[in-house]
Formats: sequence, structure tokens, C-alpha cells
Amino acid sequence: MRGCKRRYPGTWAVDPSVPRALVLRGRAACHLFCGLRQAFSDICGFSESVPRKDAVELLNNRQLELFAKVWPNGVPNEDRIIFEALPIDQRRRVLERLDAVWQADRGGPLGALADAVGLKHAAFFNLRRAWRRHSLAGLIPNETRARRRLLAKADDPLRKRAVSLLRAKTGARNVDIAKLMIEADPTLVSAIRGPNARLSVLQRLERLVQAERRGLAMDADYLTRNYGRGLALDLTAVSIILDDKSPSLAVAALLVETASGVVLGSALGRANDYIKLQLNALANAVVFLKDRRGDLLPAKTKALDLTLMLSPKADACRIAELLSPCVNNLVIGQAGGFSLGRHLVQNIGPQIGRIILYPRRTLTCDADALPVRRAMPMLKLAQARAYLVREVERHNAERVDSLKAVGIIDGVGMARGRMVKVISEIARTLRSDSPRPHAARLSDSRRPHLRGRP
Repeated sequence: MRGCKRRYPGTWAVDPSVPRALVLRGRAACHLFCGLRQAFSDICGFSESVPRKDAVELLNNRQLELFAKVWPNGVPNEDRIIFEALPIDQRRRVLERLDAVWQADRGGPLGALADAVGLKHAAFFNLRRAWRRHSLAGLIPNETRARRRLLAKADDPLRKRAVSLLRAKTGARNVDIAKLMIEADPTLVSAIRGPNARLSVLQRLERLVQAERRGLAMDADYLTRNYGRGLALDLTAVSIILDDKSPSLAVAALLVETASGVVLGSALGRANDYIKLQLNALANAVVFLKDRRGDLLPAKTKALDLTLMLSPKADACRIAELLSPCVNNLVIGQAGGFSLGRHLVQNIGPQIGRIILYPRRTLTCDADALPVRRAMPMLKLAQARAYLVREVERHNAERVDSLKAVGIIDGVGMARGRMVKVISEIARTLRSDSPRPHAARLSDSRRPHLRGRP
């Protein structure tokens, strides 16, 4: 360091002729260099007690021993080149994973091996599959990033405002609630600069409303007041590839009770089976409500709101005319654009259990166009249906417990009440529907609110 003379190892003497500011700057530079060196050592896994040279030798010895077990006839050139190109810290993790999958393929305990490499059982299964498909390249850990979190704190007034609006407007969409919040407080937008300030705030508030809606699904008072007042029947592509002559994403039809987010009925199939899937989901919902005694007393008035997504060829006006007498507020949408699946994401979130929803791919399910970075199971149709049933049960578990706590399910609930009545009417209407090119139009006074293509 300029201006300093070394007395003996580890100490420095400052030359009095050097300005003090320059000496302080030099000391700060030394501290910064030492901090960076320590951080680099921590990242690479070295410590003062294990020098870098010794650590590399230990790693090389472990590599040679493990490679000899995995490849007795010699390491393939491709795998050797990939491994030598990795940084030291990633080599250590790849070796740990290689050892785990090698032991698992020879009958080792899967649970203990998965815990040893810091993975859950499903992730360890995917790791073994990647090893079989891509050899050593499938074991390289992916880059990780922190999960996006909302900036609102627990006592943020925005959260309280969102909850109060959700309680007051039970049938409103998340985006409508977010717009009401902006109208009530325009400073939310004016405080942010930029041409897309309103859109940015709207998207943030929409995510906030979605999180609060899922929180209300566990609230006893909210469930007591709103359970059984709304149903949504929608379709969406899901993260399952059907193993067929032309592999494609599976499509699921789901009937959701909007207050609790419980999936009452589900069905899975191919993209061209819209009506069949919806009818199967409705039939499964009736079975669920009867088995769990989850229905409510029949209402004397129309007390249930219905959101219904239809196939492109369905006669929306005729269906609306038949269903309007038995529901309070009817919202009908048809497949087109990005309308499918939106109500599912609003009520239950972006996934069901471990199955991810792909609303925008419902009409374009070609598996060849899928991004290769996301691993998806390829299953036969019967296996895919069983997988969906299991994940729906996983999704419903906590919500059903909340309903049991207030006595709605497995308690004072009915086996056949207002929801079963409406569900049966929906099934009867869809079953009898036949597209008519010149369907009669409803008058403006009786026309329900239609979304999507008319």
C-alpha cells in the first residue's frame, strides 16, 4: 500500500509524510480486498483450515472414485467435457447428485437420498429421469431466484381495503376490485412515474387481491356468509402431456365453488372434448356434494351466481335463455382469445396441487410448441386422470378442513340442495345443446352478460 512500510508480517507502519486522506483510502481498499477474498472462499466452499489446493485434491479424489463406479469402462467424452467446464462449487453438487441417483438406481433408500441432496421426493424423481435422459448434463443444478413476494405488509391499509371490497362484492373479478382500489386512492398511480404507471399498479393490486381472496377462503365468517353463492365452470390446459400418436397438453374441466375455492368436480381429456369434459366434471361434482353432504338448503329465490365457459360451437344465447331462470347472475363466455381458464386462476390460483394451469394454451395444445425448459410428465390418458384426481384432493384438503370446521361439509350440509339443482340444470342444458346457425337473439332487457365472442 502506498505510504506504508511493512515492519514485520501482518503489520504496517504509516509514513508521516503521506497525507492522511490517502492513507485512509488505502486502508479501505485493503479491507475491501480482504472481504472479497473471504466471500470468494465462502462461495467456493474453502475455509482457512482447508486450503484451496487440498480442497481441489479431495474433490478430484472423490471424482475419480465415483466415476470409476458409475462408468467402469471409462467416462464418455461428452460427460468429461461437461464436468470439466463446471466451476468448483457446481462440480461438488453434481458429484453429490450423481452419487445419489447411482445409489437410487441400485435400490438405495429414495427418501434418505433425496434429503441428502436437498430435494423433495418429486424433484428427486425428476432428477433421476433427467439423469437417464441426458446423463451428466441432467444433474447440473439450475439457477435459482428468490420467489416474488408482494410488497404489502401484514398491517398495510391496502390489504384491509382489498379484504373489505372482497367481502362487499363477492362476485367481482380481481381486476375489478383492483380498479376500485385505484379509484378510491388515485395517489397510488400518481406516486409512480412512467408511461405504464397505471398498468403496473393495477397488476400489483390484482396480485394482492388474488392473495387476499385465497386467504378469505379459510375465513370462517366469510365461508358461512358466502359458501354456495357462486359456481364457475371453466376449461384450461394443464401441465400434463398426453402420451398419444400426436402428444399434446391435456385439458381439464373444473367446477369451482367460488367462495372457498374448492374444486367440486373435475375431468381431464383432450382439447376437442369440451362438452364431454364439462358434463363429466358436473357429474363428479354431484357425487362430491352428495358424499360429503356439502350442499345447502334450496333457496326460495335465485341465490346463486354462475360463470360458465362454453365451447366455440355452443349456442351461447340459447344456453343463457335456458339457465337464466335458475340463477341470480349469469356470466357466459366462449372459447376465443385468452378467455378460457381466467376464472380458475382468479379463484384457485395458477396451479392445482402440483399441476400448473396453462389457460392461454387451451386452444393450442401442440406439445411440440411447448418450452423445453419446463419438465412435464408424459402420461397415458388413464394415468393422467388419476394424477389430476390426486392433485385436486391435495388442493381441496385444507379448504375442506375449513368447511368442516364451520359445519358445512360432513356436518349440517345437505346431500342434495340448491347447488345440485343448478348443476343438474346445467348438465341438462349442455346435453341438449345443438349449435344453430340462426339462433334467436334475446332482447336487451333479458340478455345476460356475455364475455368472449357472442
